[in-house]
Amino acid sequence: MKTNRRRAAPDGMLWGGILLITAWGAVMLIIVWAIVEGMRT
Repeated sequence: MKTNRRRAAPDGMLWGGILLITAWGAVMLIIVWAIVEGMRT
């Protein structure tokens, strides 16, 4: 990772955005699942 520091700057931002969107989607899915489970009981 240290050797690719210079050319990995844009890729780092891209992967950071992908991870952020994926994490946000996972959180939203967990919240929706919790609401559905709460309504079901």
